[in-house]
Amino acid sequence: MKRSSASTLTRKLALVFTGLAVLVGLVLYLLIREAIMLAEDNVSLRHLEANRGYAEALYLTGAEGPQQLDEVTFAYNDPDSLPAFIPDEYRYAVKLQSEIQTDYGEFFILVDQYFEGRERKPIYLLAHAEPLELTEHEGGLISLVIIVITTLLLAIFGAVLIRLSARLIQPVNDLSRQLADHQGNPEHPFTINPGAAREFQELTDELNHYRREANRLLKREQAFARYTSHELRTPLTIIRGATRLLDSDAQPEFRQRQQQRITSAAARMEETVEALLSLVRYERDQEGVSRTLTAAELDTILEQNRSAALGKAIEFQLDVQGEPTIEASEAVIAMVVGNLVRNAIGATSEGTIVLTLDRYTLTVADPGVGLGDAPNSGDGHGLGLLIVTDLCRRYGWTFELENRPQGGCLATIRFAPPAHY
Repeated sequence: MKRSSASTLTRKLALVFTGLAVLVGLVLYLLIREAIMLAEDNVSLRHLEANRGYAEALYLTGAEGPQQLDEVTFAYNDPDSLPAFIPDEYRYAVKLQSEIQTDYGEFFILVDQYFEGRERKPIYLLAHAEPLELTEHEGGLISLVIIVITTLLLAIFGAVLIRLSARLIQPVNDLSRQLADHQGNPEHPFTINPGAAREFQELTDELNHYRREANRLLKREQAFARYTSHELRTPLTIIRGATRLLDSDAQPEFRQRQQQRITSAAARMEETVEALLSLVRYERDQEGVSRTLTAAELDTILEQNRSAALGKAIEFQLDVQGEPTIEASEAVIAMVVGNLVRNAIGATSEGTIVLTLDRYTLTVADPGVGLGDAPNSGDGHGLGLLIVTDLCRRYGWTFELENRPQGGCLATIRFAPPAHY
């Protein structure tokens, strides 16, 4: 597995942020510069507006011609008295405020009117722009301050972002490293720094959950294969032994009994193979054909397994109170019920083994030795029960094994309704 590096991701993120920071800083610088220039113009125009009343008062009190209001501002009440460099569009305007560029420099001009008696007269205020605006040195100093402050802020934000991104990326890198280091050990849990974000804690928990599930399923499949091979190996052993005995010079009754053993073992092997094939078809389609589990089918299974009770004082009782609808094939049911019956026979020396069937459950009760110190455990009561447990899980059934108060065991299968029933 190729490892990802948190430092590489952080470096890439830092490069992206640096590019964005430069762009944002440039935009901010230009916007602030433009805002300062607009503010300068507005201040200069308000300066003219503030002097307009003073100029009007001068002309109403008898002043004539150009009047100097301060060091940079002059007033006029006649368009012909304006300096020659003032364009006619300003000279004969009625009302305006503006900045104009001339050969003699930049000026701010205010054009308005006032009343002298009933006569309307124009009034002009003209101010040199250079003394009112920032000098080149002041503008450069302000620009430097803006650049320094912007750079400082971006550096602070960048450092915070890089540290935050490292904290966000580091947990991913840790999980990736653990995947690479422990890929051959499915039982090794994933760990993460306790200070990581809650989402990473949840991700780690889910990864551990899926790893446990995968490990459990792997062990289950291995156990299923191991125990299935056991189910096939046992009949083969019987067939080999019976075949050797057939070669001996024995009585016809003895030879017939060995032939029956071979036939029974072959049928058991065929049952196991059919059950496995049926299970594969079910898992591939996930939609089996619904059918009814009948009393006759259970009776046949009991007859097939009576030979395991030879030499024991064991009787069988079948109590059918209802017939459930299932999707498992006859071979699967034969494997499940056959294993339960054989385990009950193996745990019982004498008495009655009772099979009870209704629309929802199947129980197998035996008067045997019970589960001992391992109640509710299928692992300690015969290898076949592990196959039963696995088959029930695959079909969505519930399998329970418990001790009976009066002695012996009670195996219970609760059938799930078919998916399309």
